[in-house]
Amino acid sequence: MLNRSPVFILAFLLLLVVSSSARAQDSSAEDEVKKVAGTLFRAINEGNIDMVIGTYHRDSVYLSKNHPAARGIEEIKKAYQDTFGRVKFKVEHVFQQVFTDSSIAVIESSANGTITLQETQKTVPVDVKELFVFRKINNQWKIDRYMFNDNTQAR
Repeated sequence: MLNRSPVFILAFLLLLVVSSSARAQDSSAEDEVKKVAGTLFRAINEGNIDMVIGTYHRDSVYLSKNHPAARGIEEIKKAYQDTFGRVKFKVEHVFQQVFTDSSIAVIESSANGTITLQETQKTVPVDVKELFVFRKINNQWKIDRYMFNDNTQAR
């Protein structure tokens, strides 16, 4: 029994190291997807098309409220160009939940602030909930799906 004790202890320590390493990788993946989402948030507030497009991959889908789905990078680019031509954003985003796996991640977030309508310069409040799906492509996290809708209570 004494001969097995060191093996058991070694196996237990190895399990702890592997478990700790997995948690560190999950934390690192979470930080990476949050960074990509943060880049998109900043790009939206700045109206920066190139920065927006850099967060998506070529086959992504953007599901904007009250608009048809934009499928693929060219449609996504056109959708944001149209939006930025009509609206200026000033919103803050808050991460509600983040889930990561080896090649898929999901973020639930909310955005609150204002938009200014370019045509009239009228400012209106914004309160939306957002859902992101990320895919790891060529060892980089990219937005695969992004959708949002109003965060209003049913009356």
